Amino acid sequence: MSVCIIAFDSIYANKFKELNAAWLEKYFYIEAKDTVLLDDCKNSIINNNGYTFFAEYPSKIVGCFSFIKMEENCYELCKMAVDFKYQGLKIGQELIKFAIQYAKKAIGIKLYCIQALNFSTPCIFIKSMDLRKLILKRTCRMQEVILKWNYY
Repeated sequence: MSVCIIAFDSIYANKFKELNAAWLEKYFYIEAKDTVLLDDCKNSIINNNGYTFFAEYPSKIVGCFSFIKMEENCYELCKMAVDFKYQGLKIGQELIKFAIQYAKKAIGIKLYCIQALNFSTPCIFIKSMDLRKLILKRTCRMQEVILKWNYY
């Protein structure tokens, strides 16, 4: 059975919040900025020229990610989460592949992702795609070193 990537629909807004809150609570913590995005993703992301997509497998919403507009033609790939019950099925990889393809072909934008170093699975996958590492820096938000990857 394959993963189907579908565009935002308001009926999935609660699932977006649920998936991301579970991920943040397990690996980091929920900040005020996260709460704004998760509580009203339509107004905070979609209505601000952003995009949100969902992974459907087989007929359940099991993952998601967003493009948040940072500046003209430049978006951050973020708020990516996969339901813990469905991890290990490469759904996250499918979401990232779709995100890069969509950014390149469908909307022609620059896309970047900020990734925590201590969260190894996405880092390993991002490295395997031969993407260019731009910045290595400390962030107060996560109290750790992060990588910033640039997608073209």
